[in-house]
Amino acid sequence: MHLSAIREDGDFTQSNNCPPVLAAASCLITITFSPSTLGERDGYIVVADDSADSPQRIQVMGVATMALGHLGPDRLNFSQNVGASSAPQTVTLANRGDGPLGIFAIAATGDFKASPHCHRSCSPVSPAPSASPSRPPGPGSHRQPSGHG
Repeated sequence: MHLSAIREDGDFTQSNNCPPVLAAASCLITITFSPSTLGERDGYIVVADDSADSPQRIQVMGVATMALGHLGPDRLNFSQNVGASSAPQTVTLANRGDGPLGIFAIAATGDFKASPHCHRSCSPVSPAPSASPSRPPGPGSHRQPSGHG
């Protein structure tokens, strides 16, 4: 059997090692999914050759997912005497998307420190708690930056 073309469709691409295929032999066609938008995506792989039933066609389907991180609450307020540490407060990192959320770093700024309790990834709809205790503030007024999210 001699192939004349292998055509991919939609968000799918193919690569193959298909020279002329001898009787009772086969070759491999590798399909890759690279979604261009969210949701269910479909397409076809079509092989044109010199066989009696040409072209052969199979449907391919993939689901494009995306992580959607949410950090809450929106703000933590601390009040503590100079030279003493406050009790820890916690914030929660939740993945509200339908794909895994990779966690690269967790840090605090100013007079605060973060003690993360997260894994390297957060599954969809699975919160990863992260404690945020403060250090004693220095002279003057100190506030944790808001606008997390």
